[in-house]
Amino acid sequence: MTISNVLAPWRRPGRLRWGAAGNEPDRGLPGEDLIPEPTWEYTHAVDINAPSDQVWPWIAQIGQGRGGFYSFERLENLLGCEITNTNQIIPRFQHPEVGDEIRLHPKSPALTVAAIEPGQSLVLRGAPVDSSSPGTQTIWAFHVLPDGPHRCRLVERGATSVVDGSLADRIFFSTLIVE
Repeated sequence: MTISNVLAPWRRPGRLRWGAAGNEPDRGLPGEDLIPEPTWEYTHAVDINAPSDQVWPWIAQIGQGRGGFYSFERLENLLGCEITNTNQIIPRFQHPEVGDEIRLHPKSPALTVAAIEPGQSLVLRGAPVDSSSPGTQTIWAFHVLPDGPHRCRLVERGATSVVDGSLADRIFFSTLIVE
């Protein structure tokens, strides 16, 4: 149980489905089949007043040592993430491919691009911290869904399954860290 769940348990459902509509996520989206029975999952979504082809380049370059995470750079750097959020499109990061590694922190295991539909979906998959616990799986997915000619919807999805994981896996992939 996380500290925020203890101090504000009534807010947890809102944190897990922030901005999500009743039908989100669409189980037909890329990556939804990678963890069929997650131990824990969340969906965040937001409407953006820009066409999807203007939003996708920012998603394509996400990551530590790439475009950053467009979030709380100072907070992330207090944790040693060495994040620099960019304010421009970086051409060399515009074509992620399955198997590419995306880092969250310079010392943490990288996430791997598990599925990609250029312009639409980027699905990252986490490996176990301890290779002796192959049951631990996680995904972090971004879906840019067109919503008319000048708008789109960004759906961020996370799911984790920790089965007989090591202590390191249970901590690294826990709600305590992610939530």
